[in-house]
Amino acid sequence: MPYRGTPFLPLVVLVLAAACGGGDGGTDPEPGPTGPATVRIVAGGGQTDTIQALLAQAVTVEVRDASNQPLPGVSVLLASLPVQGSQAGVRFVLDPPAEPAPQQVLRTGADGRATTRVRMDTVAGRTGIMATVGALSDSVLVEVQPGRPVRIAMDVRDTTVYPPATYALQASGLDRYRNAVPAQLTASPRISVAQQQVQVPVIGRHHVVVQSGGVRDTSWVSAVPTGTLAVRHAGFRPNSSESFSDVVTIGLDGLNRRVVVGGGYGFDPVPRWYPGGDSLIWFQDRSYALVHRTAATASGGGELVLTTGLTVRWASAETGWIYLSASSEPDEAKSGWQIWRVRTDGTAREQLTEYTRLRFDHYPDVSPDGRRLAFARVENAGPPVYLWMRDLQTGVETRLVEHGTQPRWSPSGDRIAYIGLSNTLMMLTPAGGAPTALGQPVIDVTWSPDGEYLVVTGAPDGRSIAYLYVIVLATGEAIPLPWSRNPEDYYLAPDWRP
Repeated sequence: MPYRGTPFLPLVVLVLAAACGGGDGGTDPEPGPTGPATVRIVAGGGQTDTIQALLAQAVTVEVRDASNQPLPGVSVLLASLPVQGSQAGVRFVLDPPAEPAPQQVLRTGADGRATTRVRMDTVAGRTGIMATVGALSDSVLVEVQPGRPVRIAMDVRDTTVYPPATYALQASGLDRYRNAVPAQLTASPRISVAQQQVQVPVIGRHHVVVQSGGVRDTSWVSAVPTGTLAVRHAGFRPNSSESFSDVVTIGLDGLNRRVVVGGGYGFDPVPRWYPGGDSLIWFQDRSYALVHRTAATASGGGELVLTTGLTVRWASAETGWIYLSASSEPDEAKSGWQIWRVRTDGTAREQLTEYTRLRFDHYPDVSPDGRRLAFARVENAGPPVYLWMRDLQTGVETRLVEHGTQPRWSPSGDRIAYIGLSNTLMMLTPAGGAPTALGQPVIDVTWSPDGEYLVVTGAPDGRSIAYLYVIVLATGEAIPLPWSRNPEDYYLAPDWRP
């Protein structure tokens, strides 16, 4: 281990080190006629160099008697002197050559002087060198500076905030012995940084470059709109082989997380906010699943199970109704699914689309005005998967587009986001016109209540899955939610509270 200094002398001797260039002569109440009267470090004090550097100037100690004559043959103890609050130190280079040591005994020559070379230790900071002869002593200070930085240390590597926000970013370079080296912080254009305080005024993906010497690293921040998601969170518990699969509510900034419903392996719930945002419906994305409605807040009531007598594969809600992809008989689920709806109390069940063998109607989503239903349809076990729209008043069905699934209406009802061929995020206008590709491969999508953003599960880079992103529709910018980026777990089926 690197030497940290030898606290064998009282720290009060540091008063003697106020003058860094040389000593003050020491004291001897009753000096003998031929014994040492003064001890002074006459060279080597006040130097500055980096860790493990050999100081350019040797340390020289001079011993004189009461007549101010040099004393030869006197043993002088040189030691690295701790400075309060610092663990820096030095080592003395012995002659004949040996491992440098924190102490060294020298003998004065004919001129009353003893000289040695000094090497800085591995901890940066101020440190002292003390020369001692009996009760006499003198000391000087030297400064150990950090070495060349080899990496960047920072306390915020990637975070999420609601703008406008200000947060602290502690960052520096580190040399190979972990001594801190000052760093320069440079913010990306839409944010600013001063005195390690980062100011984030606008929504977007931002960064701060940390530069120290020849090394650099980047701290990231995602500034996102405020909101609360209901989402399936699944994976393995830390330091365990135990799996979990929970319905949770969580802020887009990763805070205020609450487990609403919990389960283990094989429990794959899909949550959807009930209009008003005070409760959730959820179901398991598998055969024979029941639809549940449960309070989404800690102060809410209990859970209501909607026993519909259907084999449910998907569900979405509007005020008063829950729309389902389901079959009335378990065996039928193997050969066809239909769109159904049921009152939120489990009554008034109604089948909307007809049963046709090997036709699967899936992912129903109702328009905000409650008049139109978008859904995906597979004929003869597909592909392709077509996107359809049904007028709930007339029953007229219109095919919107080929290669479309998981439609989600915008809050204003003028657009539908959906997943197209190769999992591409798409957008269409129900009134007509060609669909638009937003470019990101996704597996889930939901709208913000104001219609300005999407939250998707997927990755704009096409490499990662099960991470959450905010898509800014005005610019197409994809903002990752860093708290969802964990290789041990994942987030699916997000729904943004209305």
